[in-house]
Amino acid sequence: SIYSNVDQIKYGSFCFLHLYSIIIPPSLFILFPRAFKGCYYLYQIQFIKNISNQSMLKYICDEAFSDTKISSIIIPDSVKEIGSLCYPSCIFKIDLENGLPELEKIGDAAFSNTQIESFNMPINIIPFVNAKNVFFKCKKLKKIIFDSFSNDYENLRDECKKYEQNESEKRKNSKINFLRDIQKM
Repeated sequence: SIYSNVDQIKYGSFCFLHLYSIIIPPSLFILFPRAFKGCYYLYQIQFIKNISNQSMLKYICDEAFSDTKISSIIIPDSVKEIGSLCYPSCIFKIDLENGLPELEKIGDAAFSNTQIESFNMPINIIPFVNAKNVFFKCKKLKKIIFDSFSNDYENLRDECKKYEQNESEKRKNSKINFLRDIQKM
């Protein structure tokens, strides 16, 4: 219900149950690791929104939906982090609502071994750059689409430049600190 106060589903809470479908309330903030792992009959997940058309979900942790029968999912645009090995190997469609504008981190192998054929990269691709093997063993993946969520290419270009400048500044500061440490010896 949109009036639910459930804000978390703990580690393995629904592991190996015979669930078929689940509706996630808008109040949910975090899905801990293995929340629905091994729910072999679970084929449908629906994230509902509150009366302000928002979801509070920020974290989908490791293996949250692994070993289920989910074939498609729409990840709410409020999500900041997606853990490792979250989705079952049978899933063929993963949609990122509004390009997941708040996404900050994605776990290694997050979408690995799935049946997805195409994937629309989120607005912020940096989490994908920092993760390893995100699409490992996705044998059916034929198309990755960039910039599908934004027509504002200037902002995207500026964002990339800022990232490059920050990384360059970090490397420079690291070298300076290293030299200072050597001089102290």
